[in-house]
Amino acid sequence: MKKYYYLFTLLFASASLFAQEFATLYQPHDPTESIVVRDVAVISDNSILAGFDLAGADNIPSAGLMKLDSDGNVTWANTLDIADSDAGCTFEVLEKADGNYYLWGLSKESVTANMRAILTEMTPDGVILWSKEYDFGWNVDYAYTVNKLYLLPSGEMQMMIAVFGRVIVMQTDAEGNIIWGKQSSIGPPDGGGKNPGFEWLSIPDDGGMCASKATNDLSILRYNADGYLMWTRRYEMGYTHGKTIKRSPNGNILIGGFRGFTPMVMEINEADGTVNWVKWFEGSLNMEYGSMAMINIIGDEIIFDYSNNVKEHIILRLDINGEVLETYKTTAPVFDYNKIEFTEDYSGYFYGSFMQEDEQKGMINKTDNILEGSCILELYEPCYVARPYDETFSDTPFAPTQTDFTSQEDIAVSMISETITTSDACSGSDLGIETEQLELISIYPNPSANMFTLNVTADLVQSNYVITDLAGKVVAKQLINSENELVDVSHLNNGHYLLTVFGEEMTITEKITVHK
Repeated sequence: MKKYYYLFTLLFASASLFAQEFATLYQPHDPTESIVVRDVAVISDNSILAGFDLAGADNIPSAGLMKLDSDGNVTWANTLDIADSDAGCTFEVLEKADGNYYLWGLSKESVTANMRAILTEMTPDGVILWSKEYDFGWNVDYAYTVNKLYLLPSGEMQMMIAVFGRVIVMQTDAEGNIIWGKQSSIGPPDGGGKNPGFEWLSIPDDGGMCASKATNDLSILRYNADGYLMWTRRYEMGYTHGKTIKRSPNGNILIGGFRGFTPMVMEINEADGTVNWVKWFEGSLNMEYGSMAMINIIGDEIIFDYSNNVKEHIILRLDINGEVLETYKTTAPVFDYNKIEFTEDYSGYFYGSFMQEDEQKGMINKTDNILEGSCILELYEPCYVARPYDETFSDTPFAPTQTDFTSQEDIAVSMISETITTSDACSGSDLGIETEQLELISIYPNPSANMFTLNVTADLVQSNYVITDLAGKVVAKQLINSENELVDVSHLNNGHYLLTVFGEEMTITEKITVHK
C-alpha cells in the first residue's frame, strides 16, 4: 500500500542565506495575474536575466523578461506585445558576446491561430532591436515545444521547434536569418508522432540531436552540421516520453523522461544510438503527464528532476550508471515546469512557480548548494529505487521524411513595463511543513486474477478511474460508486497496468498486476 501526502499548510523550511544567495517569490502588482519563471541566465555584470510568462485570470500567457540584481531584486520587468498575437510563452534567454540579449519563445497568431516561434534581440536596458517569427503553419493548441536555443562559438545559433507531428531544426546567423532549416515528420501520417520533440542537444560543428517521440515510442534524431539526418533510432518500450537529452561525462548520451509514467533515464552511444543501459525509478508516485524532466551533470553524478502527479518536484541524485544515491522533493506544491540549473559543483538556481496561500507565484532560489542549502527542497525518504529495464528491448531504425524549412519574417514586437513585487520564500517559517498523512486509495489483492477492491476516501466517490496498459492504451474506465469499489479485470491479459483515479484536486496512480 502506498502513502500519499496532502499539503494543507505551506510553510517553507528555514535556511541561512548568505550574500548573493536568495529564495524569492515574484508576483505581479495585479492580484488576478500570475507568473511562471521559465529560464534564468547569469550575465557578465553578475546580474540575472529571467524569462517568464505572465498570465491573467483568463490563463492566457504573455512572454516576458525581467532583469534582477545579484540578490534577486527586480531592476526592470517587461512583457512582449507581439503584433497579431493572442498569446505568447518564453522558453530561453541568452546573453550575446556584445552584451545584448536574445529572447526565444512562442506566439499564437491571431488570424490563423498558428503557433510560431519568436526570436528577439534587445539591449541590456530591454530595448528591442529586432524580432523574427518562424511560422509552423499549424494551429494546434497542444503538443508543441520551442526548445532549445544554443549560441554557437561562431555567434550563429541553433534552435529546435516541434509541433504535433513535426520537428524543425534551424541554424541562423546572429540576426536570426535562417542559414539552414530542416523539417522532419515523425511517425506514420495517421496521427503518429505527437509531442515529437522535447529538447535539442547541440554538437558544435557537427550538428546535434533531439529526443523525440515516434507514435508512442521514444526516438532519437541525429543531424549533421548542415541539418541532414545522419541516423534515426526508435526504441520500442511501450508508452514512452523522452523529454531531456544531455551528454554524459563518459561521452555517451543520456535521455531522461518516463515510461508508462514511471521516471526513466537511459544511456545510448552517440555514434549510432545503440543502448548501453536503461533505468526506471520505482517510488511512491509517478510523473505527471506534462512534467518536463531535466538532467544536469555534476562531476560523475547525474541529477534528474521532474514533477510528479501530486505537484511535488522530485530530484534524484544518481551515479554515472543511473543508480539512486539520494532523493529530494519540494517543500510546497509546484505549478508548472520547475527547473534546476547548476553553475558549478552543486551551486546554482532552482526556478519556476510555487503555490503559496492558494496563489501561484514565480520563484527563483539561488544557493551555494541547491540540494543541501535550499529552503525549497528537503531530503525525501524512502529513496527511489533504480530498476534495470529487463524486458525484451528493441531499438528499431525508422526513416522520417525531411524537407527544407524556410519560413521567416520580421515582426513588430514592443515592450510593456510591468510592476513585479517580491517576497522572501524562506521567511516566516518556524517548524517547516505542516502535513497530514492520508491513505487516499488502496487496492487489494494486488496481484489479482479477476477482481480488485479499490478503497477510496469519501471525497473520491463519484470520481472516475481509468486503467491503461504500459503503452498508454485505455483498457477500462468506470465511475467510482462507493468507498469499496470492485474493479473487474477478468477481461485483461496477464501483465502490469496503471490504475488512475481522477479526483477534483489531484490525480492518483497505482500500478496493478493481473496474474491468472
